[in-house]
Amino acid sequence: MHGLPLARLTPFSRERLIRRYLDAGVQLKALAAQAGISLRCPCKGLAR
Repeated sequence: MHGLPLARLTPFSRERLIRRYLDAGVQLKALAAQAGISLRCPCKGLAR
């Protein structure tokens, strides 16, 4: 699968971000800020 060249998150990094939320309990807002993305993006990933 080819990723988009300007995408901030790949499927792997999206999964890693959600795992940090579920396993370590880090807030989604903090994770989004660290990744440089909007809060909506990890919320969509969590819904998947």
